[in-house]
Amino acid sequence: MLLCQLALQVREDVPVEQLSTVLAVVLIVACWATALADVRRAPQIVATMERLGVPLRMLPLLGAAKVAGGLGLLLGQWNDTLRTVASLCLAVYFAGATAVHLRRKDAVQHIAPAGVLLVCSAVVFAVSL
Repeated sequence: MLLCQLALQVREDVPVEQLSTVLAVVLIVACWATALADVRRAPQIVATMERLGVPLRMLPLLGAAKVAGGLGLLLGQWNDTLRTVASLCLAVYFAGATAVHLRRKDAVQHIAPAGVLLVCSAVVFAVSL
């Protein structure tokens, strides 16, 4: 929770809701782009899944979860409850992704994207409460 509080105090002249909206857009784009890569079985994604020991049959499910999370954030711009639930679900998703990378002792450059998206999701969630 301390990390979320620090992230929200980045600049005092930027309203927290505005920061949250920018992070939500970043999340939407990241989720949909990586979901497309999952569905297309991009070589980099396949290599990552194999390195982490994640079965390739999981790719459509992982992609669908990211599409749903991104859609929830998009529609959540007009529905606070949906925004809260979507950001929480994405935070759980990226916490799981980060945990898998850490459990496999993956390199920092491979852990960082999931970790950054976890922080973004957590900030959007915290602001939406």
